[in-house]
Amino acid sequence: TACSVAKTIIDAAYVEATCNANCIGFVKLLGSGSGLLTVMSVLASRHVDLCLIPEMIVTLDKVLDHCEALMTSKGYAVMVISDGCGEQLFNAAGDRPEDGDVGPWLRDKVLKRFKEQGKPLTIKYLDPTYMLRSQPANASDSVYCGMLAEHAVHGAMAGLTCCTTAKLYERYVYLPLNAVTTRSKRINPKGRWCMRMRFTTRQPAFEPDNFKYESSASNLEGQGLEDISTDVPLEEVLLPGSTVTRLECASMGSMFPSKNIPNTVKSLSAEAIADRSWSMQAVAQPNGSDNQPRTYLQMLR
Repeated sequence: TACSVAKTIIDAAYVEATCNANCIGFVKLLGSGSGLLTVMSVLASRHVDLCLIPEMIVTLDKVLDHCEALMTSKGYAVMVISDGCGEQLFNAAGDRPEDGDVGPWLRDKVLKRFKEQGKPLTIKYLDPTYMLRSQPANASDSVYCGMLAEHAVHGAMAGLTCCTTAKLYERYVYLPLNAVTTRSKRINPKGRWCMRMRFTTRQPAFEPDNFKYESSASNLEGQGLEDISTDVPLEEVLLPGSTVTRLECASMGSMFPSKNIPNTVKSLSAEAIADRSWSMQAVAQPNGSDNQPRTYLQMLR
């Protein structure tokens, strides 16, 4: 629901930017600790030129340089940022506004840069914070919340305690509270969702020169939950007779010699998408009496 409303606001910023000369449509979205809403809204709108989220390490000068490049090449631009970007931007610039609001602060920084360069610019600033919070749930979210509530009641009647319900791998499951309170759901700046966002915006890297993020191993799902988990033998998970089959896709590269054409996006996707990476169906046991072997599919990512 929030993503749908945010997309409408981004669309409005796009209209403002394209209907006014030398204009930037600037949108600030919720996301003090995570850029999930911002990334999903940007991917839904498909006409954002610059996106900043809290998980990214950003250099202010590179952001301002990119704004200048966009206005020179296109004459307009659409910017979307999460309100959690403030801390590291303020620390990097050594300048913190009294109210701590990154939206107006960054807007003023962009306007100041263009004024110093003697270039005309107007910014249409949109902050839909309370619009996102107050919207009624759409049909999809209503069904989702209803299912969570029903499963919560079933769990309570079954005697479960200190747990919550969630939807993981397209299945509704029960999780201990520690599993959802020890950390927040964050976007991996080297992961697929961030790369998809950058493919859409076509923005360069805003990190400081020679900067490298920590290994993505620290972002793996389940990392840090070993202390509250129980080891299970694989033979109890994959029932006897179960098999894993791989759905191969035909590859022209394996049939014809390569033309060795340079890949313009290789540097962007190299850390996010490995060659021949695979994803397998989630292993499931519908009920305790189910002892039938199953076939699980492995698919190319």
